[in-house]
Amino acid sequence: MKKSLRELCTAIAICFCATGNLFATDNQFNTDHTMDKNLNLIKEWDKVFPQSDKVSHSKVTFRNRYGITLAADMYKPKHADGKLPAIAISGQRFIEHSVDKVARLREMIDRKELSTMIEVDGGVNLETGKRLVDAGANVLVAGNFVFKSPDPIQTIKDLKAL
Repeated sequence: MKKSLRELCTAIAICFCATGNLFATDNQFNTDHTMDKNLNLIKEWDKVFPQSDKVSHSKVTFRNRYGITLAADMYKPKHADGKLPAIAISGQRFIEHSVDKVARLREMIDRKELSTMIEVDGGVNLETGKRLVDAGANVLVAGNFVFKSPDPIQTIKDLKAL
């Protein structure tokens, strides 16, 4: 039981580090002006969808409940006031150094003989997915690639075959 709990905590921490998942317990965001410089966040538009003039965009960082600093994009409708619901946005570009991170994570997991799975989300397609699986990823999240394909069923089959 104790080993299973440790493996679960390790899996959660690795998933948060390896992916762009956003789970915040409160609104302790740092905006562009105060973000952690160690994360090397880029300022230019890095999405596959066009930037809207109706929405303000900023990079934010925050600490999750596990003490891990996460980075995300915050989109807020211009001229909106008060508390707004959170919405997930799809269409992140693939981050090249993710492959190296996955390989390092896989090495750590294997060295400790854990059964932790590695999930990657962001810019996954057949080419990047193959590289990620070869590096050690177990789970690929490919929303944009699947839903914009002419044949989503076949695209899913192709991804499962990697």
